[in-house]
Amino acid sequence: MKKLIILLFISLPFVVGAQLEEFTGKTLPSTIACSDIKSCIGHYGGIVADILFVLVLVGGVIAILIGAVNYLFGAKDEKTIEKAKKYITNGVIAVVVAALAYLIVKAVLGTLGV
Repeated sequence: MKKLIILLFISLPFVVGAQLEEFTGKTLPSTIACSDIKSCIGHYGGIVADILFVLVLVGGVIAILIGAVNYLFGAKDEKTIEKAKKYITNGVIAVVVAALAYLIVKAVLGTLGV
């Protein structure tokens, strides 16, 4: 079973690369060669922004789900309901801040022409 899981994780980048090429017509780069600092900032800045956006978005959605479950099952305990409301509020704030930060980074990179 462990070998199967390891094999799946090893083959995952190839599967994603094949799907990327099929749907977008673009291929994954085999090597990244930065010709100047502007192209490096554009390339790596975009990757970092994408990864952070996904992580914060997933964290926000998980916080919203935890808050929703606590809100549903904590009907009798007022303290649990207040805690659940805070989870939901913080999750929504995280999603909004992540979306705004992502848009700002993409706008700056677009303005720089990278």
